[in-house]
Amino acid sequence: RENLEYFAALYHIRPERVKGRVNEILDLIQFQEIADRTVETYSSGQKMKLAFGKALINDAPILVLDEPTNTLDVPSASELRAVVRDLNAQGKTILYTTHIMQEAEVLCDRVAIVDQGMLLALGTVPELKTSLARDQVTRIEGVIPSQAFQAVQGLSGVVRASLGVKDGRNELTVVSSGDNILSRLIETLIAHDCILQHITPEEVTLEDVFIAKTGRTLAQDTRQGAGK
Repeated sequence: RENLEYFAALYHIRPERVKGRVNEILDLIQFQEIADRTVETYSSGQKMKLAFGKALINDAPILVLDEPTNTLDVPSASELRAVVRDLNAQGKTILYTTHIMQEAEVLCDRVAIVDQGMLLALGTVPELKTSLARDQVTRIEGVIPSQAFQAVQGLSGVVRASLGVKDGRNELTVVSSGDNILSRLIETLIAHDCILQHITPEEVTLEDVFIAKTGRTLAQDTRQGAGK
């Protein structure tokens, strides 16, 4: 409560308005029961929610939120996204930074894909998906050695390919041009000693757009590349 009152003062909210506004925020983030505990006793997720509340205290027309669901548990993240949707519906402009593509799909009117400081794509979610409409996306799970991945990258018709790990198994994502290359893809993987456990042709997602534009998955660390 004192944190919110302090930030209300920084934003020059009228003293007679502070108590009511603080209670509005506490209700919004569901903090009334722990409002009078010291912040040092909060969990990391609760501290994140408090930071979100402080961002709302002055009722600004424009909000800049940088990965606000980071460290939140699933129910709390869902509650925060609902608040963001309501604020947007009230007419607030929200600049929302996230590496969770599902959040961007659900919340954002327009999406910008930024990689290593460069703007690679900008548009509505349908527009970005349509940019890959001529391409096919295939996910393959199993045991996939690095030499098999390299062979897939060299196949004609492969636009982008990325190799990650999901639930202890390799997950290969292949974005290919309009021609169906699934049979050649499977032959190549088997020829390079792969064990294929699951093959899923999928509709284009925002994450597929990210992979196609950047050539990497969201899990890959770009800090070294960014310093070059």
